Amino acid sequence: MIPKNCHLWQKQNITSEDIEFATVKDYWDHSHAWRFLGKCKECGQLYIDDSVEFVNWDGGDDEIFTVIVPVSEAELAEHDFNAIPPTELFKFSPVLFWSPDNKIRWIDTKNESIIK
Repeated sequence: MIPKNCHLWQKQNITSEDIEFATVKDYWDHSHAWRFLGKCKECGQLYIDDSVEFVNWDGGDDEIFTVIVPVSEAELAEHDFNAIPPTELFKFSPVLFWSPDNKIRWIDTKNESIIK
């Protein structure tokens, strides 16, 4: 689903400060992977927020990859987001991809392209 009314969809250069969610439901929170259902504090749009941390065992900063999927109430009823593997979240489109270099971009996963 396209979150047309959300400021995250409307904004050109999204920063970490723009992403403010109230946690609606925790799916899991392991030491290096976590997923929750969040609600945008600005507009109420629902998002699945899925993060995986890759530990740098040699020291230094760990890398965190986050996929943020806008969802509707119907999609929440249709899919068990507790059971969907992280890679399967890329079947939804568009998604926000937050990479370790702190760039946050909308990705069209069906056409494998950056939207903005």
